[in-house]
Amino acid sequence: MKAATLAFAALVCVVCTGTQLFAAGKPIPPKVAAQLRKFSPAAYMPVPKSAYGRIAPFKSNEKRYPERNHTIETGGEPFVLFSVSEDAKAVEMRIPDDWGGYTNRWFDTEDVFGPIEWDLKKYEMKCRHLAYHMGKKNVLELTASIPAGTVCASLGTLRVGIRKTPHHLVLLRRKAKAAGMDADFLIAVVRPAPPVRTRKEYDNRAAELLAEHAYRNGREWGRMHPALLTREGCYECAGMASDFAHYMFGGGLHSGRKFNDASEIRDGDIVYMKTHFFAVVHRHGDKLHTIEGNMNGKICQSTNRYSVRGGQLYCRGKKREFVYGRHGFEP
Repeated sequence: MKAATLAFAALVCVVCTGTQLFAAGKPIPPKVAAQLRKFSPAAYMPVPKSAYGRIAPFKSNEKRYPERNHTIETGGEPFVLFSVSEDAKAVEMRIPDDWGGYTNRWFDTEDVFGPIEWDLKKYEMKCRHLAYHMGKKNVLELTASIPAGTVCASLGTLRVGIRKTPHHLVLLRRKAKAAGMDADFLIAVVRPAPPVRTRKEYDNRAAELLAEHAYRNGREWGRMHPALLTREGCYECAGMASDFAHYMFGGGLHSGRKFNDASEIRDGDIVYMKTHFFAVVHRHGDKLHTIEGNMNGKICQSTNRYSVRGGQLYCRGKKREFVYGRHGFEP
């Protein structure tokens, strides 16, 4: 009898020890954990605690502590969050394996969710929101636009980017391709992008666009590269121009008042010259500050490539055929 009691006590000790070792970090708040369990599997690109954009899976179900010499880069294709442990200190995710397929592994919740300030509440997007995932080295990578009126759950907030702008971590009912499967839900990092109405708002939004990692100077944006934010079927230079109009004003390639005189070109315009689109961020006298896609297969931001003189459009000093433009900013 005494031996049986000792054996039972030892078993309880082993189980408790195993639970404690499942993750050393802080648990997700109970309400958040319940929400994630209810709406999993969900596509999710982790916001790692590590500044290098890497997370470490647990060694195994028996050795439940992070395998720090085997970290996984979080930039690229989203993972799938499958479940949350009973103590809410670990999450199970479907991730790429070493053989071109996918596998499920457990991770410390602090590694996966990083600096989230948890606060579960219903969230209605009063204006259009821009959605991001964390790319390599925890760089915010723009991925989509979510329309005003969308209702979702805000899981919490985080401050990211150079300006430490507040962003929401939201759970959306939105289909997403992730880790080789179709998920019905998406966990995304979003921030509001309200309508631009004043000159100051325009200048701030333009500065944000030029600083976006997705639109950085020299980024690959060549043959058949699609727009990130719009669903107009726009690619290459038209795709970048479409994204510009949507990012700045919530429109698209064909929105805005059309004009046919190159001398009218001003801040916020989309310009179509024969065979090519570009966007005008600012006009300074005759010189245009522009952004365009598919310029030698890349994004090109320039302050001296295009100019307007005598009602004619020039590119690198050579006259080009101006076909039409569309005004985006109507102050």
